[in-house]
Amino acid sequence: MNFAESIKTCFKKYATFSGRASRSEFWWWMLFVMLYNSLLGFFFQEGAETEAFKNKLLENSANNNFIETLHSSFVDAPTTIISLLSLIVLFPTIAVKIRRLHDINYGGWWIAPYIFALSIVWIEKIYQSQLQISLHSFATLSGILVLLMMVYPFILLILLIKKGTIGDNRFGKDPLAENN
Repeated sequence: MNFAESIKTCFKKYATFSGRASRSEFWWWMLFVMLYNSLLGFFFQEGAETEAFKNKLLENSANNNFIETLHSSFVDAPTTIISLLSLIVLFPTIAVKIRRLHDINYGGWWIAPYIFALSIVWIEKIYQSQLQISLHSFATLSGILVLLMMVYPFILLILLIKKGTIGDNRFGKDPLAENN
């Protein structure tokens, strides 16, 4: 499978969590996601541009207080745009990762701890001021999550690098045998 076929296949199987994905399908897709996210970062750079965006709003507004409140209440426009455009590749990435685990005869639940940890970190980040957790329990929870997020990607990487099961396995037919 080449780069273009991988992209086409992953978008076609946008939310297909069953079956198997070859190493080439997975790694070409991951290259595409990395390039896609790099381009998003390049075109919607944060930093000075977000400050310039805020200043432009303030200059063009008759009610500066409203714009200041709006800007401080919501995420900056470039960050919001990046987040929304990143969602385009989120589900296909999770799906191809699960199918890749299926190819080595592992269940898709192997990515659940990492998704759980990321979700908790995002929830904490979004609702940080509203959470009523003691400092000690928060530090313990954060430490465990950070450790999980630092170690678990290496475990997943080792699994995702492995050669797929030759022939059929409990998750379906060999993706390489179908091409021959």
